[in-house]
Amino acid sequence: MLSVKIALTRENLLLGARYPKSGARRFLPSHDPRRSIPPSGLRPVSANFLSCGLLIINERAEVLVGHSTGNEHWDLPKGLIDPGEEPLACALRETREEFGLTFDPARLIDLGRHAYYRGKDLHLFAVAVDSEEIRPEQCICTSYFPHYRTGESVPEIDAYAWAGDPGLARRLAASMRRLLLSRGLLPQARRLLGVQAPSVHNRPGPPASF
Repeated sequence: MLSVKIALTRENLLLGARYPKSGARRFLPSHDPRRSIPPSGLRPVSANFLSCGLLIINERAEVLVGHSTGNEHWDLPKGLIDPGEEPLACALRETREEFGLTFDPARLIDLGRHAYYRGKDLHLFAVAVDSEEIRPEQCICTSYFPHYRTGESVPEIDAYAWAGDPGLARRLAASMRRLLLSRGLLPQARRLLGVQAPSVHNRPGPPASF
């Protein structure tokens, strides 16, 4: 018998609280910003839920990721957009809440909205940083959710690390791995930021954390 483990995070809990049925995305009000409503008579571009997040990339082309508490995977700072909130503001808010980092909005580049998995889209941004500027050990999560077993309030993210492509391939959840690596969004972000992925045999600085 197959065993299915569902990752219970604050984002999933919020999703369930707002729309408790699996098909609830059909009931989003027309004014909800998570819907893309075209001119009258045309089919909506997407009626999916929308999460927004940020790719933080250092000079070695590594990505800053956080470990999702209670799960095996690591993730970017991201989360559901609030009513009336702009995607850029959402990405910055989630980064501040989950990683304890703040950025000038002018530093971010817009990678656009992408199909993430059934029923949800992901709007991503990217920023180039120096590994001396951003240190994983200084990151902190101030966003909490009740643990699915104990009910204890725990942070969404409980560890941070820089990760190169091999580490990302091992540690990211399948949907994020597919979007960033298989569909090439991460290499695109590096090009737009002017960050060149170093050769494995000529990597400057210390190696990625995993």
